[in-house]
Amino acid sequence: MQAGDVAIFMVVAGVTPYSHVAIFDSDAGSGYGWFLGQNQGGANGAYNLVKIPYSTTYPTAFRPKVFKNAVTVIGNIGLNKGDYFIDVSAYQQADLTATCQQAGTTKTIIKVSESLAWLSDRHQQQANTSDPIGYYHFGRFGGDSNLAQREADLFLSNLPTKKVSYLVIDYEDSASADKEANTNAVIAFMDKIANAGYKPVYYSYKPFTLNNIDYQQIIAKYPNSIWIAGYPDYEVRTEPLWEFFPSMDGVRWWQFTSVGVAGGLDKNIVLLADDSSKVDIPKIDKPQSQLTFNQKLDTNTKLDNSNVPYYEATLRTDYYVESKPNASSADKEFIKAGTRVRVYEKVNGWSRINASQSDQWVEDKYLSNATQV
Repeated sequence: MQAGDVAIFMVVAGVTPYSHVAIFDSDAGSGYGWFLGQNQGGANGAYNLVKIPYSTTYPTAFRPKVFKNAVTVIGNIGLNKGDYFIDVSAYQQADLTATCQQAGTTKTIIKVSESLAWLSDRHQQQANTSDPIGYYHFGRFGGDSNLAQREADLFLSNLPTKKVSYLVIDYEDSASADKEANTNAVIAFMDKIANAGYKPVYYSYKPFTLNNIDYQQIIAKYPNSIWIAGYPDYEVRTEPLWEFFPSMDGVRWWQFTSVGVAGGLDKNIVLLADDSSKVDIPKIDKPQSQLTFNQKLDTNTKLDNSNVPYYEATLRTDYYVESKPNASSADKEFIKAGTRVRVYEKVNGWSRINASQSDQWVEDKYLSNATQV
């Protein structure tokens, strides 16, 4: 929504006791907006400015003609700890108005380019219909620093016109076998971004980063520049489950789900405000499981990711492990029949084995002779 839009509210007990019409003022963050109207928040007959969740509005809103073809250019929005934002690519619609309303935030990071061969056909309109905080490039340069700089030049020369502070290198594929070369190439890309006057950010997921990048070198040069992805599952998540935070040094933002809305949408939370230098991760004690040992072994049982194994079992047959549940990985690691493995997580009939952050998953039906550790 943009300032001046007219919204119609449903009756929701404890939130909007009266059906009413109100004018949208501004986004309040965390799925809420500021609305000016009458009969709001239980104040019968009064006109006031009230913070109300977008979820209580009907799906359509009226935009006055004077605003209909106008573009509200904001850009470069300051980020506070706890703010949400979404990241989008050409898979999403060019007009993000409805997407942002559904996600409960207008803040976005938008994909601009990939490798040297692809440019988005909708990044400018996506920027026009949201409040971008940054833009991103999907890198395919592996460990080639010269290619990384060329990709950065392509990225920088094709940015939308809305001003932002952050530019992101998305590095989650095409890594070379040389970890040091990969790290140098990523830093070369980030150097180009920094020299152009932007704040560079590195995006990936934790296992890929630990396997292919010396990320301590990145945060030594660009402190608190990590945007990390890590999901508890693939159910719709509108808020993070903190016990699944992929803890690392230097994390600024966390992509906590790829299903922020039904049908799929990456949603993120800000851990470090723009004017702060300290990341504060909530400490949440994971409740102790009350399941019996036999219940833990049941194929349908879900076990949260744990640093301590739930049990040990034997592979009944030679097995090529997958990188995640229900995957069909190209490079599969072979484990011989009879090997004893430890289970650290269970999801939909699949078990994560050998370490809490491993990329090794086995179907439960191939495990037998389980014993407590």
